[in-house]
Amino acid sequence: PDWTCFDRFTLRVQYQYVSQSAELLLAYDGQSRVLKKSIAEIDIVPPEHFGLFLQDNELYNYQKLTEQDNVDLAKAFPIANLDIIHDFNWEIDGPSKENKYKKFKEKISDFHAQHLDNAIFKSLVSIKSSGFLSVPPASISSVKEDSNKLLFGNQHTDTDAWQGMKKGPFKKTSFVNVHFFFILHEEDKTAAKALHDYLKEGLSYFRGLLPVTGIKFFTVSNFSIIFKDKADPIPEIQEQLSQRDFKPDVQYFALYLSPYERHEKNKQLREIYYKVKKLLLYKKIHSQVIVSQKVMAAGEAYKYSLPNIAVAILAKLNGIPWRIQTPIKDELVVGVGAFKNVDSGVRYIGSAFSFQNNGQFNEFDCFLSSDTDVLAGAIQDAVVRFASVNNNPERLIIHFYKEMSYEEIKPILQKLHNLGLPIPVFIVSINKTESSDIIAWDSDWNNLMPYSGTFVKIGKNRYLLFNNTRYDTIEHKSGDGYPFPVKLQISCTKEELLTGNTSRDLIDQVYQFSRMYWKSVKQQHLPVTIKYPEMVAEIFPHFEGHDLPEFGKDKLWFL
Repeated sequence: PDWTCFDRFTLRVQYQYVSQSAELLLAYDGQSRVLKKSIAEIDIVPPEHFGLFLQDNELYNYQKLTEQDNVDLAKAFPIANLDIIHDFNWEIDGPSKENKYKKFKEKISDFHAQHLDNAIFKSLVSIKSSGFLSVPPASISSVKEDSNKLLFGNQHTDTDAWQGMKKGPFKKTSFVNVHFFFILHEEDKTAAKALHDYLKEGLSYFRGLLPVTGIKFFTVSNFSIIFKDKADPIPEIQEQLSQRDFKPDVQYFALYLSPYERHEKNKQLREIYYKVKKLLLYKKIHSQVIVSQKVMAAGEAYKYSLPNIAVAILAKLNGIPWRIQTPIKDELVVGVGAFKNVDSGVRYIGSAFSFQNNGQFNEFDCFLSSDTDVLAGAIQDAVVRFASVNNNPERLIIHFYKEMSYEEIKPILQKLHNLGLPIPVFIVSINKTESSDIIAWDSDWNNLMPYSGTFVKIGKNRYLLFNNTRYDTIEHKSGDGYPFPVKLQISCTKEELLTGNTSRDLIDQVYQFSRMYWKSVKQQHLPVTIKYPEMVAEIFPHFEGHDLPEFGKDKLWFL
């Protein structure tokens, strides 16, 4: 009753992008909701929240209107955006598990049949062939078979992270004395008791923290922190923390039972999550945030969340849940991810440094996206530290969240030159969002999604990489979803080094790094070189002074 729903499509003319001739790209871009009330009629939405709106079948941007625009706000119907949805207190749709390949193919096929495959359109735009392009077999390849394998304790391998963890993690925590304690609201004692029992005794197939991670779940009586003020618990938490006796030879771990979701609509309540994280980080206490309502509401189904919690706890305590099965090389890999803060509109970038190709990270940092010199300086410092432990790196590999401009790469090359290290820099640009303008589907499978690890060349040094849970050996579960491919572009400061084999190795590395996500036992479609820095960049703006504590620069506190 509140809006009219529209399907969105893109038509784009391009030349020799995926073929040897001119091409017409047709893409399905999802849906838009146009409100049935005009801007003039709506009272609860502040003017700064209006964006695109529809008037007489023309789209305008409210924030970019000029005096010359002939706009009548009584006939201007806004398109729902996140701000407007919050203003009306509407529910936000959760991530869909539907098969996007089927939906995408159905939508563009219908659009093609209705609007393009007819005499009228062809009289305007001459199209040689009708239908979609078949991918030449020479453009299709796949990552190495071993890239799907993960390495666990006792040299056990598996493609499934949870099944592998049942045999023990690759490396247990180095901390011998670990004490857990809870931080909770007084109404959440039942949830805390349930979580305590799950981690100590287990629930269903989750046998407890000790059998899975090797970490004994131990708590000291009356050490936990219970607060009364839901709206502002920080003063109470701070006071009680100051009263606790933290022993120097014990590693403490806080389990914060939050009364609110991380994406709570109320901004003040949403900030509590970040304030607790920051408070514990500055006190050098690792923490895991758990929504209290979910513990009780899920019942026995909470068994699905417990493996993820266990893996994150182990990773935060310097353990290694699993490793990719690849020969170790001493090379510097830098990941750069970004996150745009909704409240300020400012984009921040996070960086992650790995001194080997095994997906383990040595350092994290964060700064404004405009600070290219700061990023270059951080990379320079990492190169120096790398060289002090190993030989000079033979190459520098940068995974970047978008196509890297010359202005962004120039200061990095200058820093390397200053160090007397004219090493080649390989840049893999990785679409932060999944590719939805150009996709491919497997016509030989009913669900259309190509096998995980398949990559398709779509132009010079450009590829689509399919990263999912469809394997030869394991039946794909619909609950794992049908992620679209990520789009890669590979470049090098010494172009002659960018051979076919080198490109394949770099694609393999992107794929393997997507298996190193330790916040969940589910496979991710983005590599941690992009995902981890993005997670740091999301939290960073909430820290006063915009300074990342030293304790957080070499630990996975953000999982």
